[in-house]
Amino acid sequence: MRFEGGGAPPVDVTFEAVAPSVRFDMAHTCEVPERWLYWRTLVEARVEGWDEPCRGWFETSRYGTG
Repeated sequence: MRFEGGGAPPVDVTFEAVAPSVRFDMAHTCEVPERWLYWRTLVEARVEGWDEPCRGWFETSRYGTG
């Protein structure tokens, strides 16, 4: 993934999944019968120029497409 903008040089990041993705429905936050599918995956990110990788969550959602 490439991050760019704000006049800063672009940053390229490579992600690798550390654990399987978890999918759940956030419908309790919406009006029934709408669904809000949400995915969370623990990833390891590698950035050129960093000494070590870092771990964090990659999250995405698809409101209303469940």
